[in-house]
Amino acid sequence: MHPHPLLLPLPGVAGIHAARMDGNRVEQGRNPPIRVIGLGNAAGMLAVMVILALLWSRSYLLFHTLAELFSVVVAFAVFVVTWYSRDWIGRNYLLLIGVGQLFVGGVDVLHTVTYRGVGILDVGADPPTQLWLAARGLEAATFLVAVWSPHLRWRGRIVLPAFAAIAAILVAAVFTGWFPRAYAEGTGVTPFKVVTEVAVCLAFVAALWRVRRRRGDFDPQIYPPLLVCVLAKIATELSFLWYVDVTGLTHLVGHLFKVAGAWLLLCAVVETGLKRPHALIFGAMRRERALSDEVARHATTLDAVLDATVDPVMMVDPQFRIRFISRAAEEFFGRSAQEVAARTWRQAGLPEALMAPVEDLCRTVLDGGVPATEELGLGATRLEVQASPVVGEGGPGAVVVVLRDVSARKAMEDDLKASLEDKNVLMAEVHHRVKNNLQIVSSILQMQGWRMTDPALRAQFEQACGRILALAKVHELLYAQETLASVDFVQYVRALCADLFRLYGVSDSHIALALPPGSLFLPVGTAEPLALIVHELVSNAVKHAFCERGGSLRIEVALEAGGEGVLVVADDGTRPGRVMAFEGESASLGLRMVGVLVQQLRGRIEVRSQRGVEVEVRFPVASGSHLL
Repeated sequence: MHPHPLLLPLPGVAGIHAARMDGNRVEQGRNPPIRVIGLGNAAGMLAVMVILALLWSRSYLLFHTLAELFSVVVAFAVFVVTWYSRDWIGRNYLLLIGVGQLFVGGVDVLHTVTYRGVGILDVGADPPTQLWLAARGLEAATFLVAVWSPHLRWRGRIVLPAFAAIAAILVAAVFTGWFPRAYAEGTGVTPFKVVTEVAVCLAFVAALWRVRRRRGDFDPQIYPPLLVCVLAKIATELSFLWYVDVTGLTHLVGHLFKVAGAWLLLCAVVETGLKRPHALIFGAMRRERALSDEVARHATTLDAVLDATVDPVMMVDPQFRIRFISRAAEEFFGRSAQEVAARTWRQAGLPEALMAPVEDLCRTVLDGGVPATEELGLGATRLEVQASPVVGEGGPGAVVVVLRDVSARKAMEDDLKASLEDKNVLMAEVHHRVKNNLQIVSSILQMQGWRMTDPALRAQFEQACGRILALAKVHELLYAQETLASVDFVQYVRALCADLFRLYGVSDSHIALALPPGSLFLPVGTAEPLALIVHELVSNAVKHAFCERGGSLRIEVALEAGGEGVLVVADDGTRPGRVMAFEGESASLGLRMVGVLVQQLRGRIEVRSQRGVEVEVRFPVASGSHLL
């Protein structure tokens, strides 16, 4: 193997997709089984929850402030990690959750500072509850949208202003009195608050169902803590569903579940994104590396295939610079790949007699976008040039040229053509000599018949001469044609009828002759028996069918769709006493010959006598027969 200067990218969408899939499988296969959170994280979360529970027993206000601030810090941390790693982690649903946490944390800050007893913003008991509902509703909607379509691409410059606008509207509604009442002194939560908490809870349940259903779309290190995080948020909403005392046990349980959910989200995003970069942040880099390895493997395989090709292969760009040549092309041109890389054929010193026509062919391929083939002659060498376009997004971006030496094949073709021409000449000469010999035999018989004084014997000799001449006519037509495998039988019938009419002294005015149009080519083995059949049937009709007033004679030859040939000889003669028997004592020699020849063709014969006589011969069509 040797490196090739392959400067144009080759398309390989299927291979790239396979590499991505393989990369994902490799990535997932190398990771060990993942727990929801590690022991250290579990211990830390438990310690925080125990401290908060102790604080609740001492000072609920301190407990509430620290629990909310812990959740706010986690929310801001999730935003920072997802925002600044959005180009690396490759999971866009985390970006949506992270941006949502930024504004959920902001609303929770307002909920914390407006809580009664903190002393920062004293706005009563209802606004903090309303802000709580606004934050929980925004968080639930964010989770549901994010996990419903985890592969949907979210743009940060659009998501951030959208969340800012939604959060601003919710906060403005709370402080302007447009937000519905959520808590009333002495009576507790309002029906609106209960309905909202139920809706938020259902939204988280829907998100939980979607996460489980689309488990394969989530990173295996994110899926377990994300799943338990959603469960914790559902438990949080159920704890705050109905209460009267804002410092009661339900608030303790609800805030502990909220802290647990925030901690789990911290594990899913912050820890996975920072402490395990090989699994999440650099997952895209691993997939790209796997993709690069796959492309390199394909390139190596392509080089091996091209090096094993005996035909020279080269690739040129639209400026006709050489981008690639195979090992066979190096040997053919006497130039290495490094010597011709990124140069035109003129700069590389390649032969003009070859490359100028190749450049014209490549130009045609680039313009048309379809492959083309051309043969070139370089002295005694014959080359077949095949040019194929390399199609990219903007059309053909290069042309692959294959040069194949076809000198030996052309020499063989020329030898075969010469041999075929010699065979055709020989066969034509054979048919010519057969025709001449048959005519000599006919002439000898005629001379012998002239010496006979018995009219019956002379008639027999004349009939024998006519049959011999009928066969000679077939070979005469074959000799005159370009093809020797078949004969135009329709042309033969016309010539034979003309000869018979001259022989018997019949004029067209006495017997009207109707001949078939067009041409019908039959193999010699079928044409010769049919020629004798036509000779005997026409001779019989001319001699025995017509009275002095004459009549008409019709001949038809056709090929039917069922693979069968049909010959019809029909006359409207009215002479009485005519017998059309093809076997037996009553049959004449000529008609007995017709019967024997039909059997030889494996055909069948049928005679119809309504108005005159119609003889129909059906015979199997041999290979090579065709009608024009």
